[in-house]
Amino acid sequence: MKDSSKGARANLNNLNLTDMVIPKSQLENADMAGADFSGADLSGSNLVNANLVRASLYGTNLKGADLSGADLSDADLRGANLTNANLEGADLWRANLMGCVISPTALHKALSCKKE
Repeated sequence: MKDSSKGARANLNNLNLTDMVIPKSQLENADMAGADFSGADLSGSNLVNANLVRASLYGTNLKGADLSGADLSDADLRGANLTNANLEGADLWRANLMGCVISPTALHKALSCKKE
């Protein structure tokens, strides 16, 4: 039985959403594979378990966003601001993180690194 209280899963596949200003968006479980969010403001957004495979997040403001469990494989995160973002359990397989702002702690959580 489908849980109607959760609503439909947003489908933003391959959309051009460059420079959009949509902070604190509720995009939990959204399917955004291949979407272009270059230069967008998604600060403080709920992106838990979102599908962002091959998404362009070049220069995107993801400050304080919850990306836990998100699939960011093959995503372009060059120059993105990931300050205080939650990346616990996020899939960063082949994601381009060059020049992004990210804390070592957040990166370790995303990569499931263990403390010694």
